[in-house]
Amino acid sequence: MIRPVLMSFLCLLSFGCATTRTITVSTKPADAVIRVDGTEIGKGSVRQQFTFENDKTVRRVTASKVGFKDQTFNLTREYDKETLVIDLKPQTKRINISVNPVP
Repeated sequence: MIRPVLMSFLCLLSFGCATTRTITVSTKPADAVIRVDGTEIGKGSVRQQFTFENDKTVRRVTASKVGFKDQTFNLTREYDKETLVIDLKPQTKRINISVNPVP
């Protein structure tokens, strides 16, 4: 009984032990491209397994679609939900039009 507890304790001290989570990543709008750490993993809704080697490991989940601003979420081992929804905002620009009468 003491040996498994001791091994677990040593693992935590020396390596921090990796944590694995399965999270469903979805986007609004539903057909946006999803990337994890720069690698495309699919469109819309994707179920993905994430491994966090230690407390400082961060997985960058990015959603993008033409006409919308890219959105990135930094995922850490503290994230305890089963789903991640990334809501993209439309890309906008301000246009000024001025009209002068012709002399």
